[in-house]
Amino acid sequence: MQQKAWKGNDWGERWIPAFERYSYRAKKALVEACRIALQAGRYWLAGPDLLAGVLANPQEEERTYLAQLGIDLETLKQRLRQLVRYEVTGQEATSIEGGISPAARQALSAAALEAGALGHERIEPLHLLLGLIVCQLPPLSDYLAGPECIENARQIAQQHEPTLNGPETEPEVVLIDMARQQVIATRQHFSPRKWLPLLLAMFFLEIIVGYWFVGRVLSMPLILFLNDLNISLDYHLLILSFSLIFYLILFLSVWMMASLTILLPIVLLVFREAKALGLVTTTAGQWLRLQFGHWLGVTLALSLFIGLLFGLRSLSQTWWWLPIWLLLIVWRCYSIGWRSHPRVLLPGVRRPLPAGEIQQRCASLLQRLNLTLEGIYVYDAKGRLAVSNAYATGLGARRRIWLTDSLLKRFRPDEIEVICAHEIAHHVYHDLRKRLIWAIFSDMITILSFYLLIHLASDIALDGTIILLVLIVPLVWLGTRIFLSRFIYRQEVRADSFALQQTGKVQAYRNAMIRLTNHSASLAWNRRERRPGGSTYPSLVSRLALADLFQQQQQEQMPSSNLP
Repeated sequence: MQQKAWKGNDWGERWIPAFERYSYRAKKALVEACRIALQAGRYWLAGPDLLAGVLANPQEEERTYLAQLGIDLETLKQRLRQLVRYEVTGQEATSIEGGISPAARQALSAAALEAGALGHERIEPLHLLLGLIVCQLPPLSDYLAGPECIENARQIAQQHEPTLNGPETEPEVVLIDMARQQVIATRQHFSPRKWLPLLLAMFFLEIIVGYWFVGRVLSMPLILFLNDLNISLDYHLLILSFSLIFYLILFLSVWMMASLTILLPIVLLVFREAKALGLVTTTAGQWLRLQFGHWLGVTLALSLFIGLLFGLRSLSQTWWWLPIWLLLIVWRCYSIGWRSHPRVLLPGVRRPLPAGEIQQRCASLLQRLNLTLEGIYVYDAKGRLAVSNAYATGLGARRRIWLTDSLLKRFRPDEIEVICAHEIAHHVYHDLRKRLIWAIFSDMITILSFYLLIHLASDIALDGTIILLVLIVPLVWLGTRIFLSRFIYRQEVRADSFALQQTGKVQAYRNAMIRLTNHSASLAWNRRERRPGGSTYPSLVSRLALADLFQQQQQEQMPSSNLP
């Protein structure tokens, strides 16, 4: 019997009439319908999407039913492709509630009523077709219009035998929460109005600070200026010390102004969005205290960087960047290779994965792969964080896998096994080591760009040219981030394929990916994910397509197998 304790799959119970009577195949049709709607750019289920979901993988029953009604399946699909891509008016979009359009909701209600009238306990894809016919929704209304056609469709449906399997004998199918997708899409639609003033402020602040602080102050060859004064070494050190203090005070003043005018509003906006989507349960005060601790760490690191930069440039005008890069290498090795827990999580309790079915499944997988990890751990955020996710950390003897406590509470064991297999793939393919190498290389590119900026600015008198050079460094950094995002994207796709190959649990993979999306702030479909810098991680729609491809390959290799 399916348990309601497995969360992240209650959209159907909340918004679909008589959802508890839906069969496995009917739920699969709903998943396909939601995916088709998302690919069409809609974050709600419409009538044509529902029909397209039923016809995505039609069985003999649906084919026979349409043939008896005098409808050619291929012709119907061609007509349906035109309707699925229709443009939605603003008035229609505002009338949608719960991720289901009024027409689709009417068809779902009619399907439940027709199944009951036929004496069928379970709701099948056949009843969804009948509900669409009764509601006279296109394109079926183009073929079957009028009461006589509706009555004929009911009589033909009466001839089909109902399914005898009960819900306790069928695997669970997790539905995409279209109501949540609609909320996320709406908030992201209005988010540019909130973020644009902050981004513009950051842009102009960067130009001002970069022009004056980097282009004029740091580019000044101070040690040559002191040599021209022909003063003693003691005075050199005294002036250098006062200059360093002056630069640090200047930097901290600008940093404080930027933090109060830009960073603080961003932190509050992020908290508001995360709170609205149920991702955090902390109060605003707790959130600000946590972010203040992070801010102090960043402030200290930047102050040390400015001081080190000033001191090294006083000693050498040519090779001052090399020690800074070496220190960044040490920090990268620590954060990627040695750090024992994910950085993105709130403070919490870390404990080993308790003994049980999940531990046995993971141990069996590691044994098959002949792979040794330091351990698999649970990150308990003590109820302050509602994010369900898993992470791979560490290199060599420090290789670990982390599962959030909410993941253990909300997901089934076979779904957690698939997620762990995905994280294990990052260790098998040495993805973290490759990310470390790229991070070191990108740091060198950014530092050398900064080095060229300072030296060129000291030789250029034109203010416009200095401003242009100031903008080059963030553009170089942005280019490295775009390349890294594509690099990580390919790693994630390969890890998904690895999880499917090692476990062979296609339905568990689908359920896990859908449940992860239902518990996150991510949209299930991103049109720009395959463009450079479009996305770091595959969208849910892309992952479901990967699962379909893998299942098709399995069926071709084992045609006699009966895969769920």
